[in-house]
Amino acid sequence: MNFLELKRLRQLATGILTFTTVLVLILGFWLWGSVFARPSRTLAKIDSRVGKNKVQSVRHPAAVSPAIMAQPLSATPAKIETMALECLKDGQNVFKTTTARQLRLKMDLCHGRAANLEKSNVLNRSNGFEATLFQMEQGHVSSDYINLVDGENQIAMKFIDDKGRSISTTITVSRPAPL
Repeated sequence: MNFLELKRLRQLATGILTFTTVLVLILGFWLWGSVFARPSRTLAKIDSRVGKNKVQSVRHPAAVSPAIMAQPLSATPAKIETMALECLKDGQNVFKTTTARQLRLKMDLCHGRAANLEKSNVLNRSNGFEATLFQMEQGHVSSDYINLVDGENQIAMKFIDDKGRSISTTITVSRPAPL
């Protein structure tokens, strides 16, 4: 091998090493940025709506549990149900019946369009399942799907609107055991 060929081979090796270094740096920075970056609001399916000079986040209900979706549809006709409720008053007890395994509650805030959901807590005391209330539009809220047990399900709800008004209520949902 002569001197000229050796020089070209050294230049080729230096070029390959430089290219590899640049590629590793680019991919490394991209990976580091994707791991440590804040999650995108669009991935969390959060809409921003402006009202009264502040931005309010509106979340959409969660999907039905994959375990429920994997079961054949013919097993039981009513696996999920959406139940519409009237305006709930503080201290009110509501009694309902369903055959569904999962229940979504939709209701109006008592103060109508002037009310915005600020904080909420939904708990099925019968099985410890915690749910979330979502503001669908001004004055209207919905829960995600709440898992139910056979028999009585006591669902304790507490929510506070943007004016500081608090409502605590209990919804007792009776679900008969399947035959």
